[in-house]
Amino acid sequence: MEDIVTNSKQRENQHQYSITGTATLNTAGEDFFFYSNEPETVKATDLADAGKWLNMASVYGKGQVYAWHKNGAGIKINSYLLIYNPGSSAITVKATRYGTTNAADVSDSNAWASYFGSSNVSVTIQAGQWGSLFSQSVAKDNHYGYVAYVSITNSSGNPMGAVFYDLAYNTNSSGATMCASIEKGGKRGLGVKFTTTVNLNTITMTASNMVGGLACTFGGITDTFSGTDRAYITDGSGATTGYLNGCFGQVLDITMPIKNTTGVSRSFYIYYGSIVQPKGFSFPLVVLGNKIAKYIWIKGGEYVDVIDTGPIDNTKTKTINFKAVIPGVSMTLIAIGVRSKP
Repeated sequence: MEDIVTNSKQRENQHQYSITGTATLNTAGEDFFFYSNEPETVKATDLADAGKWLNMASVYGKGQVYAWHKNGAGIKINSYLLIYNPGSSAITVKATRYGTTNAADVSDSNAWASYFGSSNVSVTIQAGQWGSLFSQSVAKDNHYGYVAYVSITNSSGNPMGAVFYDLAYNTNSSGATMCASIEKGGKRGLGVKFTTTVNLNTITMTASNMVGGLACTFGGITDTFSGTDRAYITDGSGATTGYLNGCFGQVLDITMPIKNTTGVSRSFYIYYGSIVQPKGFSFPLVVLGNKIAKYIWIKGGEYVDVIDTGPIDNTKTKTINFKAVIPGVSMTLIAIGVRSKP
């Protein structure tokens, strides 16, 4: 039986990038994706006190919200997802799963772990009124943000619309009238379908490739899937529209068939790491059933084992389904692969 691997040591690997398959975001009629990572470093001029919001979009029904920033304002700030109800009846905005980040020099791994747990919270907002979720007081220089799956409904449970704002402020939360300026390379705006369905072709493990392993890559235009694993984000201000490098805020739903042709029954490890070196890092996080494997500060070019496949008989194929995310501040491309269990 497959299981999560804990306390894996990071190690170098000589894998071959020969795993192939498809990565699909089916955008027809799917959930929204409210994404805010620009500016990544929030300065005093980006606060609501200075007339700015970090992201704003009209949304409807259900979807994913994700924010990732650093407090570079030089002072303590407050952050939340501000919500306006433009309709004629009350709405309830409920996060059926969520997590928050708020600490110095951290990834959002803990937020993701909470997201895949049982956390939930909601707010009811009357017609023409305002509400908020994920309120945090953020110390100077902290990384902060939130990841959540939310639904917007009326009292009968029917889907409704709202306007979402990713907002940061010191004392005046009501002064924002426009988007903050862009900083570099990040994204903000609205997309659709935050889950990427990844169907890998059968991975044939042989006596010659089982030690180094076989791998595929995620998170950029040059990855195994030529970037089709990435969401497209449309910025209302037009400044940062484009594909989302890194797949941050997304869930990778991976189906991995593994065939054993090594000559004997054998178990294998599924592993995860960044190929960026020497300065890159990754923060591997995968979910198998209701179990989570989570690691931090794995050096670029090194990897950790995250799933043990359990024994696979010679000539037989076993299919493993698991979810993976790429927490900020990982450096992509990320490699996920298979190797023999020593």
